[in-house]
Amino acid sequence: MFRVITFPFALALLLAGCQSPPAPPTRPQPICAGGDVMIQTTLWFGLSKPQGGTVSSLDWMNFIDTEVTPRFKQGLSVYDAKGQWLGETGNWCVRTVKLCC
Repeated sequence: MFRVITFPFALALLLAGCQSPPAPPTRPQPICAGGDVMIQTTLWFGLSKPQGGTVSSLDWMNFIDTEVTPRFKQGLSVYDAKGQWLGETGNWCVRTVKLCC
Protein backbone atom coordinates (compact mmCIF):
# COMPACT_ATOMS: atom_id res chain seq x y z
CA MET A 1 0.00 0.00 0.00
CA PHE A 2 2.88 2.35 0.83
CA ARG A 3 4.33 1.88 -2.69
CA VAL A 4 0.97 2.58 -4.33
CA ILE A 5 0.84 6.00 -2.65
CA THR A 6 4.54 6.85 -2.67
CA PHE A 7 5.35 5.97 -6.29
CA PRO A 8 2.92 8.44 -7.96
CA PHE A 9 3.93 11.16 -5.50
CA ALA A 10 7.66 10.62 -6.17
CA LEU A 11 7.04 10.48 -9.91
CA ALA A 12 5.14 13.79 -9.79
CA LEU A 13 8.03 15.42 -7.90
CA LEU A 14 10.61 14.14 -10.38
CA LEU A 15 8.61 15.25 -13.42
CA ALA A 16 8.00 18.69 -11.91
CA GLY A 17 11.74 19.26 -12.22
CA CYS A 18 11.52 18.68 -16.00
CA GLN A 19 9.51 21.83 -16.55
CA SER A 20 11.61 24.64 -17.94
CA PRO A 21 11.26 28.10 -16.44
CA PRO A 22 9.19 30.59 -18.47
CA ALA A 23 11.13 32.60 -21.03
CA PRO A 24 11.77 36.22 -20.10
CA PRO A 25 9.48 38.66 -21.88
CA THR A 26 10.91 40.11 -25.05
CA ARG A 27 10.33 43.52 -26.54
CA PRO A 28 9.25 43.76 -30.17
CA GLN A 29 12.12 44.72 -32.42
CA PRO A 30 11.52 47.35 -35.09
CA ILE A 31 12.11 46.06 -38.59
CA CYS A 32 13.42 49.38 -39.88
CA ALA A 33 15.23 50.72 -36.84
CA GLY A 34 15.41 54.48 -37.01
CA GLY A 35 13.34 54.67 -40.19
CA ASP A 36 10.11 56.44 -40.93
CA VAL A 37 6.75 54.87 -40.28
CA MET A 38 5.28 53.45 -43.50
CA ILE A 39 1.69 52.79 -44.50
CA GLN A 40 0.75 50.23 -47.12
CA THR A 41 -2.45 50.60 -49.09
CA THR A 42 -3.78 47.65 -51.08
CA LEU A 43 -6.51 48.12 -53.68
CA TRP A 44 -8.31 45.24 -55.40
CA PHE A 45 -10.00 45.96 -58.73
CA GLY A 46 -12.29 43.45 -60.36
CA LEU A 47 -12.21 43.43 -64.14
CA SER A 48 -15.80 42.25 -64.70
CA LYS A 49 -18.29 44.88 -65.86
CA PRO A 50 -21.77 44.91 -64.25
CA GLN A 51 -23.45 44.83 -67.68
CA GLY A 52 -21.26 41.89 -68.75
CA GLY A 53 -17.85 41.58 -70.34
CA THR A 54 -14.49 42.59 -68.93
CA VAL A 55 -12.40 45.74 -68.76
CA SER A 56 -9.97 45.90 -71.68
CA SER A 57 -6.22 46.36 -71.17
CA LEU A 58 -6.43 49.82 -72.77
CA ASP A 59 -9.29 50.91 -70.47
CA TRP A 60 -7.40 49.55 -67.46
CA MET A 61 -4.20 51.44 -68.31
CA ASN A 62 -6.17 54.66 -68.93
CA PHE A 63 -7.85 54.25 -65.53
CA ILE A 64 -4.54 53.60 -63.76
CA ASP A 65 -2.84 56.54 -65.50
CA THR A 66 -5.61 59.09 -64.93
CA GLU A 67 -7.25 58.04 -61.63
CA VAL A 68 -4.90 55.92 -59.51
CA THR A 69 -1.31 56.98 -60.21
CA PRO A 70 -1.89 60.71 -59.52
CA ARG A 71 -3.03 59.77 -56.00
CA PHE A 72 0.13 57.72 -55.31
CA LYS A 73 2.90 60.09 -56.26
CA GLN A 74 5.61 57.94 -54.66
CA GLY A 75 4.69 55.04 -56.92
CA LEU A 76 2.71 51.85 -56.90
CA SER A 77 2.88 48.30 -58.19
CA VAL A 78 0.17 46.47 -60.13
CA TYR A 79 -0.19 42.68 -60.06
CA ASP A 80 -2.49 40.32 -61.92
CA ALA A 81 -4.39 38.11 -59.47
CA LYS A 82 -7.32 35.74 -59.11
CA GLY A 83 -9.96 36.44 -56.48
CA GLN A 84 -12.41 33.86 -55.22
CA TRP A 85 -15.15 33.66 -52.63
CA LEU A 86 -18.14 31.54 -51.74
CA GLY A 87 -21.21 33.10 -53.37
CA GLU A 88 -24.72 33.33 -51.95
CA THR A 89 -25.75 30.24 -53.92
CA GLY A 90 -22.97 28.18 -52.34
CA ASN A 91 -20.87 28.10 -55.51
CA TRP A 92 -17.33 29.41 -55.76
CA CYS A 93 -17.01 32.71 -57.63
CA VAL A 94 -13.64 33.21 -59.31
CA ARG A 95 -12.67 36.52 -60.90
CA THR A 96 -9.61 37.98 -62.58
CA VAL A 97 -8.55 41.04 -60.60
CA LYS A 98 -5.78 43.61 -60.46
CA LEU A 99 -3.98 44.23 -57.19
CA CYS A 100 -2.45 47.67 -56.64
CA CYS A 101 -0.16 48.37 -53.74
